[in-house]
Amino acid sequence: MGVLLKPMIGSSSSYFGVGVLFEFLGALLMIQGREVFGKRHRRNLILSLKLFMGGVVGGAMLGAMFTVALNTAAIGNAPASPEMVTQLVTGILMGGLVGGAVAGIAQVLFTYSLQRNLGRILLFAAYSSNLIISMFLLSLTLNGIATVADRSVATGRYKPF
Repeated sequence: MGVLLKPMIGSSSSYFGVGVLFEFLGALLMIQGREVFGKRHRRNLILSLKLFMGGVVGGAMLGAMFTVALNTAAIGNAPASPEMVTQLVTGILMGGLVGGAVAGIAQVLFTYSLQRNLGRILLFAAYSSNLIISMFLLSLTLNGIATVADRSVATGRYKPF
């Protein structure tokens, strides 16, 4: 059945593109109609957009700094040490967590003033649970980074088994 439907509906990656398009159009409509929803919503929406853009710029800068640091280490005469690799990966993961927290606040503020009390509680509960799960997963990941860095620097590649 999927073989028959695939030419009609396209690949699953096109669904992502359609979803992003609808999200972008919805955001444009919210921005255009921000006066209709009142001063609070207008303030929250503008703050949300500033936080979101700050997160995008911060993420791009973090990625660029990581790339430059990694390339500098690769070009240098001395081989990369496990400590350096651990610090680079830890830095990028911590920066990603902070960027995700800022982006989460931006998402909460986007519709915060349009929600009733229960909706506001659910927004912050979802944000908090996402942040707690992200911190837990980061702590699990950070525990194994040193081992991975030691093995990958010693052998030139990482083989878990």
